[in-house]
Amino acid sequence: QASGLEGKQITFVSTNFVLPRSKTVALKEPKTFPKEQRRVFRAPDLREILRVFTELTNKQRYWVQVTLNSPKNANVISPHQRQVRYASSYQHCNAYSKDNYEDFGVLGSPVITSGRHYWEVDVSEKRAWILGICDENCKNIMKLPLELGNYGNGNCQNVYSLYKPKNGNCGNGKNVYSRYQPTNGYWVIGLKQGSVYNAFLDLEILTLSLGVSPHRVGVFLDYEACSVLFLNVTNHGFPIYKFSSCSFPQKIVPYFNPMNCDAPMTVCSPSC
Repeated sequence: QASGLEGKQITFVSTNFVLPRSKTVALKEPKTFPKEQRRVFRAPDLREILRVFTELTNKQRYWVQVTLNSPKNANVISPHQRQVRYASSYQHCNAYSKDNYEDFGVLGSPVITSGRHYWEVDVSEKRAWILGICDENCKNIMKLPLELGNYGNGNCQNVYSLYKPKNGNCGNGKNVYSRYQPTNGYWVIGLKQGSVYNAFLDLEILTLSLGVSPHRVGVFLDYEACSVLFLNVTNHGFPIYKFSSCSFPQKIVPYFNPMNCDAPMTVCSPSC
C-alpha cells in the first residue's frame, strides 16, 4: 500500500471545530379565539360508519329494477325509462291556478304488493326534487277541496306545492300544509331551494338536518313491516328518514317528481 501512495500529495484538514446542530428561535405566542367562536371537532366514528355501510349492503341485496312509466304530463322520460326531466313550460305554473289538483310527478314500476324492495336515485345535479312511494291510484284520490295557497304570485321555481284547506281548519297550528301526505297515499321526502330537505308528514312538513347532502338516495321498502327508509348513499348509507307503521294500500309504486328543476333525476342500476 505504501508503494501506491508514492508521488501523491496528501492534505490533512483540521477538525478542531464542530458544526452547529441547533438553532435558537423565538416562539410566537399562540393565537387564541374567543370562546363563542370555538368549535369542537369530532373525528368520524369508523365503527359507526362500518356498521351503517354493512346495513346498506344488506339492503342492497333486495335491489329491484325500477323503470319510469310514461307520464300524463309534459315531463320528458328517457328512451331507457330510467331518467326524468322537468319540461319547462307555462302549463306547469298555470296548472296551479286551478282548483283541481294536478300532479307533475311520474310513477314507476314494478307495482309492489309484498316483500322487500330497494332502489337508488341519482339527484346530484338537482336543486329540487321529491321521491319515495305512493298509492298506485294516487291520481284518483287527490281531487281534494283545496284552494291555492302558495302560487298566487306565479313563482313556482324550486318550491313545493303548498295548499290550505278552504274551511281554514289547519291542523297542528299550521296555516299551510302539503298534498304529499301519507293519508293521501304519499310517503316521500324532498329537496327545495338547493339545501332544504324535508319529510312530508300528515300534519306538517318536517325539516331534516343532514350533515352531508345526498347526491344519491336509497329507498328501502319493507311492505310487511309497514315501513319505508330513505338512505344517504353518498354518506355511507346513513339514514335520512324512516316512515314507520305505514298503512299501505294494496298496491304501491315508486314515485318521482323532478319539480321545477331542469336537471335530471335518474334511477340507478346496481352496477352504476
